Amino acid sequence: MMIKGIAPVLVMVVCAALPVAGLTAEYGACMAQSRQDPHAALRLAISWEEQAGGASARHCRASALIELGQFSEAAVILEALAGEHREHPAQYAPLLHQAASAWIQAGDPGHALFLLGQVQDISPENAIILEDRAELSAAAGRLWEAVDDLNTLLDYQPEYGPALLLRASVWRQLNAADLALADLERALALSPADRGALVERGVLLCQMGDTEAARKDWMAVILGSPNSAEAERARTHLAAMDIRHSSVP
Repeated sequence: MMIKGIAPVLVMVVCAALPVAGLTAEYGACMAQSRQDPHAALRLAISWEEQAGGASARHCRASALIELGQFSEAAVILEALAGEHREHPAQYAPLLHQAASAWIQAGDPGHALFLLGQVQDISPENAIILEDRAELSAAAGRLWEAVDDLNTLLDYQPEYGPALLLRASVWRQLNAADLALADLERALALSPADRGALVERGVLLCQMGDTEAARKDWMAVILGSPNSAEAERARTHLAAMDIRHSSVP
C-alpha cells in the first residue's frame, strides 16, 4: 500500500517464533527451513501436523505459506491460532498481528484493520500496531481515524519521524497545510536528509503555490540519492509540476 506522496509504512510481518511455552527443536528447525526452503518446510509441517504437531506445526505451515506467497491460507491459519490463545494476551496479540499482516498481503485490508483494532485494544501503547493501523486507515480514506492513532503514537514517541511523516501526509489530504508543514519541519529537524519527508514537503509546498521551494526539495532528493524510490517519486512530481506550468497560458 502507499499513502499519497509517501512511501508505504506498513510492511509484512514475517512469522516470528510462536509465543507459547514448550517449543521444540523440531519447531525451530521447521521455522528456519520455512525461510530457506518453504516447499520442504510446508511438507514437513503438514506431516508433523498429522502426527499431532499441534499449534507449532500449524504455525510453521503458515510461515511456509507466507514465504510461498499464499497469504490468504496463511492468514486463516494464523487467525485460528490466535483464537485458540484468546485468554492469553501475550500470545494472542502477536498472533493476531501476524494474521492482520497476512490479510494485508492477501488484499483484504478491511479485515486486517478490524484485527489490528482488536490488537490495539489489548496493547494500547503498541507503537507498531498504532502505526500499522494508521497506515491502513489513511489508505482506506479514514483520515481522522489515522490522525487519532498517530496522535496517540506521537504522545508516546514525540520524536518518531515516520509517524510525523505519515501524519503530515494525512494533514495534507485534510487540507490542513499548516499542520502538515509543522510535522514535516519537525521530522526534518530530527533527520535533515530524510528523503521521504523532503518529497512530501515538496508536494505540500507545490500545492501551496511555492513551486521553487518544492523544486528545491525534490532536486535535493534526486541529486542526493538518484537511484532511490524517493528520487523516482520526486522526478514524477517534478515532471507533473512542469507539465502543469508549461500548459498555463
